Amino acid sequence: MPRCTITRTHRYGQKLSPKDWPAPVLGPVFLQTARSAALNRSVSQLTIIRPDASEGDVIPPLCDPQILSMSSDQGMMVAGFEEIEGRRYYQGWYIRWDG
Repeated sequence: MPRCTITRTHRYGQKLSPKDWPAPVLGPVFLQTARSAALNRSVSQLTIIRPDASEGDVIPPLCDPQILSMSSDQGMMVAGFEEIEGRRYYQGWYIRWDG
């Protein structure tokens, strides 16, 4: 399966300068639909599969993702929201393909 790296571009809904972006994490990334009790509907989610991640190192799914830009050689920018501690925050993911 092709690997990718994911960089989160916001922290708690606030846009970060590229110099302040956290280190990228390895994918892969999957698109799935899950039922959200809080929203009382099904929600599309991008999920990063990281079996080796510790509890504090888990990145929440990106809900209602929308592709903002995409380039076959640069990657893509996706925006949506993450649920952290019961609150929803705007988030962007910069996804780059390895290889």
